[in-house]
Amino acid sequence: MTIGVDLQDETRAFTDGLRALIETLPAIETVPVEATRRAAYEAGGIFPPPEFVDEARWVDVPSRAGGLRARVFSPDGEAAGVYLHLHGGGWTIGAADLQDVPLQGLARATQLVVASLEYRLAPEHPYPAAPDDCEDAALWLLGGGATELGAPAALSIGGESAGAHLSALTLLRLRDLHGAPDAFRAALHPRSRYQPPQTVVSVEQTANIGGGTIWKKPVLDEVVQIAKSNGLATHMDGARLLNACVATGIAARDMAAGWDSAWIDFSKGLGAPVGAVIAGSRDFIDEVWRWKQRLGGSMRQAGICAAACTYALDHHVDRLTDDHANARALARGLLQIKGMEVQQPETNLVFFKPDGAGVSGEKMVAALRPRGVLLAMMDGRIRACTHLDVTADMIEETVGLVREIVRGA
Repeated sequence: MTIGVDLQDETRAFTDGLRALIETLPAIETVPVEATRRAAYEAGGIFPPPEFVDEARWVDVPSRAGGLRARVFSPDGEAAGVYLHLHGGGWTIGAADLQDVPLQGLARATQLVVASLEYRLAPEHPYPAAPDDCEDAALWLLGGGATELGAPAALSIGGESAGAHLSALTLLRLRDLHGAPDAFRAALHPRSRYQPPQTVVSVEQTANIGGGTIWKKPVLDEVVQIAKSNGLATHMDGARLLNACVATGIAARDMAAGWDSAWIDFSKGLGAPVGAVIAGSRDFIDEVWRWKQRLGGSMRQAGICAAACTYALDHHVDRLTDDHANARALARGLLQIKGMEVQQPETNLVFFKPDGAGVSGEKMVAALRPRGVLLAMMDGRIRACTHLDVTADMIEETVGLVREIVRGA
């Protein structure tokens, strides 16, 4: 085959045929989601006929919503762990029993029990139904479900398309909302040519999606111990490391002790206009420097940026306690509004949900923006961040504006 001619002609013929097929199909936005789901089982449209595997079985999965189940595929011989599979489909279509053949093959190739979760789909079950189901399934597997399926509690999580998104979100929830050392230990898998090698573990201090919660020093030490015993490098993403240090009274040197590398931002609570720094061994920093140059990270006249960072270290660390006090004041004020759900802050991040007060998070964020209050949606909640430029008077004003928006709903 001549690539310049034959392959080009073959590709053109394929794309012409694909275009002709697409033109015969209705516009995707005009097809009811129920019809698309039904077509997947009836081999209609773009869907091939499904193949079901006799060895597969359904199991019930305990969950907060109830009625959750997974389709389970077992390997030949002793299982080395369990793989929680999350199917794709844009959170709206797809099912756990539409990939029987490849999932059974995956179980045999990896010696893992594969549990494909039938999570709830939108639009009947809007966010965060699907992430909640995936989190519940992962916790069940870690808490004894894997044993029920005949596998040790060595958990891997993955999927395709929307399933990959849900996998990442589930792992973040396990990391930030549940017992980190046990979840970390369970997530480790034996080295296999069929899986990417696990080489590094990173923690974010403080945990953003966790609501600015602080990784406690004993937990950090245990994570390092687990990582080292399994041959993994360790990195501390110290996005708000100094917030944790100020809140706990533990020096940054001690907080990061035992970790191979650590990073802090100067442009968050410390208030510098730009800047961050990474620390590690001399060999590590040499390698980091080379990668910085490769990726275009070189800056000329960077001394003025460094000067601002030095000033922040000298003058803005102790005052982080003011940000923490303002965060607690914001949480107290919001809790006084009936129906408001507020996570108690440990540092400078406040996460809350106004839905119970009659206003969705998206509408609250949109209503506050023209009033000069900039908040963001994250993981289905509103995220508020107190920092150098936020005063106690601004906190009081914000609570009043939220109360006014709720009254007008």
